[in-house]
Amino acid sequence: MGSLLTDQARTVLETTSDGVFILDRDWRFTYLNAAAERFLGRGPGELPGLNIWDEFPLAVEQKFGSEYHRAVRTGVAVTFDESYAPLDTTFEVRAFPDHNGLVVFFRDVNDDRRLRRQQEAHAQLTRAILDSLPAHTAVLDSGGTITSTNMPWDAFGAAAGLDAASWSTGVNYLQVCQRAADAGDRDAAAVIMGLKEVAGGARASFSYDYECSTPDAERWFAVHAVPLLDHEGVIVSHTDITSRVLSERRLRHQAHHDDLTGLPNRRRLLQILAEAMTGQDDATGVAVLLVDLDGFKNVNDSLGHDVGDALLRDVATRLSAVACESDVVARVGGDEFVLVAPDCDGDAATALADRIRASLAKPFDIASMHLPTAASIGIALSRVTGGRPEDLLRDADVAMYTAKARGRDRSQVFSPALGESAHDRLALAAGLRMAVTRGELFLHYQPIICLDSGAVCEVEALMRWNHPERGLLFPGSFIELAEETGVIVPISRWLLAEALRQVAQWSRQGLEVAVAVNIAAQHLSLGTLFDDVSEALGVAQVRPEQLIIELTETDVARDPERSAAQLCALRELGVRVAMDDFGSGYSSLGQLASLPVDVIKIDRSLVKDLGTISAATDVARTIISAVTQIADSLGMATVAEGIETAEQRAAVTELGCTNAQGFLFARPMTAHDLVTSLPLTGTSPSAHAAGGPSC
Repeated sequence: MGSLLTDQARTVLETTSDGVFILDRDWRFTYLNAAAERFLGRGPGELPGLNIWDEFPLAVEQKFGSEYHRAVRTGVAVTFDESYAPLDTTFEVRAFPDHNGLVVFFRDVNDDRRLRRQQEAHAQLTRAILDSLPAHTAVLDSGGTITSTNMPWDAFGAAAGLDAASWSTGVNYLQVCQRAADAGDRDAAAVIMGLKEVAGGARASFSYDYECSTPDAERWFAVHAVPLLDHEGVIVSHTDITSRVLSERRLRHQAHHDDLTGLPNRRRLLQILAEAMTGQDDATGVAVLLVDLDGFKNVNDSLGHDVGDALLRDVATRLSAVACESDVVARVGGDEFVLVAPDCDGDAATALADRIRASLAKPFDIASMHLPTAASIGIALSRVTGGRPEDLLRDADVAMYTAKARGRDRSQVFSPALGESAHDRLALAAGLRMAVTRGELFLHYQPIICLDSGAVCEVEALMRWNHPERGLLFPGSFIELAEETGVIVPISRWLLAEALRQVAQWSRQGLEVAVAVNIAAQHLSLGTLFDDVSEALGVAQVRPEQLIIELTETDVARDPERSAAQLCALRELGVRVAMDDFGSGYSSLGQLASLPVDVIKIDRSLVKDLGTISAATDVARTIISAVTQIADSLGMATVAEGIETAEQRAAVTELGCTNAQGFLFARPMTAHDLVTSLPLTGTSPSAHAAGGPSC
């Protein structure tokens, strides 16, 4: 039959991409086009005249044999797909019988099959990935129509009782949002705009938090959208962030309220005081009474912090009971409370102080004990002080310390003459309060060195006070006073802001460096540390990873759980946390695993004997080795403090410390000197990323 083909027919068959061969009634090849010879792996003219079953014996056992015979027997064309192992391929076959034999058209569909299998596998993988995502996720096409959803999306819609016409596959998601926006839903309008910008390529991603509350429950979600790789659609996910939002609310509340008593803290107090002073009666003004418990430290030391905390809570209750309805009671730290009394002159404020003292004089029943207490009360009047809320608190503080100096258990009204005659310590405390606004405080910076490379990995900010009368003062001469008088937190905030301002300036100069800032225990206990750090980072426009918060081992050990909560919040923000002076208190090494700390700074008391031969050296080496091993296992960096000799450097390096700090490398210096001296050492500071226990 192949010989019966016309030249025109042969030309057509030779140009087709399909394989074509013709068999006679005896199953011999009479014609094959070039594509057929190529598919069958034979050369030109090799197969004509040969029997198909002899040349391809396995085919007779497959559909090729059965279907070809059926076509010839019935005279009806057949179509089938079949794989042929010797040729390692799959053919799509169409066989047409006639009275001379069989005409067979076939094509290699291996690639098509493989592509379909890949597409099916890809679709299954995509579906599996979508279903594994905890967020409610949908894929939209370029017009906003939902093309696929995951199980959490479907389950949420069903559980919420939503109409399938508003959330299932085939629904135009943008139109659903548009109807909500037309009804006044601002969140829906924002989502529409964001999705369109992502779909149009105007932005790489879109994120937005929105409330989705019902009368039965308050819920919050975060919507996030990114384009598909081919930019022919958008992936939209909705994540339930209710826990996070409620946690942030609690953090904000904690930032403005005292955890122990629930009273407003210093930050909130300043806001309240500012409002009271703005609306004050010109005839009377606002009175501030600063109440400091006499002998409270003895209660803590002798009876324990649990009893001390219970006493503070009961004091807060009694102060609130004495206060008038318009008065506000706050706790500003430690055993200090403030009562703000609007429309209150000096006589009324003194009478109020007497009532407070009388109330506190009654013994407190705590832990089966009767605890008498007394208070020294400083009174400041806005009509006398004027100025800012901070000034009023400052003067009340000066008056309170005067009351203590005059015998305690009494009240004292502030006057200008009182300020002039205050004890030298009070004068220094008052000056310390003004040091920030007067620009008397400044910072020196000491490099922290990477022991492996010798490079500066970060710097520590160290405070100095240029006292107008006493000259240069180091922290040892005023930090304790600042803590006792409640000034430490404002100074700590200034230190934080100034250090970050300098980091920002260095960044503008092309010098990327992280700064470590010491935070006092009172700042940690006040509950405003997270807000203060967040605000300072925002003002300075510094990345969180460029800040390291340092707290002493003792500060953290006082209340590990409470400390951990605040430090976790900071680390989630991206700020690193260092435990300073570790080893000075020899607290449990096991605590390290439970604290959200990135860096351990080994106290100089452990370092000073290194390089000598003594029993103290052996103990120090053992402790340092244990600390570095535990820190390394927890992904923490270690800084050896107080390195002054090459022998000490060699010892801490051998013991596994990663970083070091001390006079051997550099003394504290000004920001200018730090920058100009770095080229001399050939180093360039860079942020050191350290891991640590997760929150």
